[in-house]
Amino acid sequence: SILTPRPIPQPNSSFTIALPADLLRARPDIRKAERELAAQTAAIGIATADLYPRFSLAGSLALQSLQSSDLINSRSRLYSFGPSLQWLLFSAGRVHGNIRVEKARMEQLLASYENIVLAAVSEVETTLVAIANESERYRVLRLAAAASDETVRLVKGNYREGLVDFQRMLDAERTKLNTDDQAAESRGRIAANYVALFRALGGGTQFEPILEPTQLMEPIASGTPHSEDENFDVVSP
Repeated sequence: SILTPRPIPQPNSSFTIALPADLLRARPDIRKAERELAAQTAAIGIATADLYPRFSLAGSLALQSLQSSDLINSRSRLYSFGPSLQWLLFSAGRVHGNIRVEKARMEQLLASYENIVLAAVSEVETTLVAIANESERYRVLRLAAAASDETVRLVKGNYREGLVDFQRMLDAERTKLNTDDQAAESRGRIAANYVALFRALGGGTQFEPILEPTQLMEPIASGTPHSEDENFDVVSP
């Protein structure tokens, strides 16, 4: 229930800021930019393939007869088979132009990918700095709160002895409450900064595993369709 007071959640005390850079690769924006760059690299290879000849083997089989009863006769069968060659020999200029266009697109995607990675690193570093600074502030506030508790205890003792007036005791308690409020607020900011760090690292992202091309071709080569429950090795992007 939201009416039940609960302490502010805190991360594990063994948490360290020495995070591996590979954790950033779980971010959806980085994965998307990397896949787009990989696809564009493949597009360059496709455009380059037009510089070379393509060989293919084609064939056809048909039945031809004046009467339907003769269709099953072997003499009614017509077939053709032979190789074919396709080569854009006189379009080399256009092919080279397409290659340059694809390379220019790849350079644009590469620059975009680098900017996304730099922005992600900056976001993570900013969050880590905020956690470190707020943790230090919370430590100081804890010390100040402990000192305020001791001050209130001493002032109350002096008030009972008649050494100080009631206003002095109220000021000491007001200072203690303000310090406690600031410490609680700082503790909440630390928890919020850890949530921001979790999001900056792509935490909680659900994505499909990326398979090697050889893994995708294995079920086809074996003649058996793969199952969705089949275990594949996940390839880091």
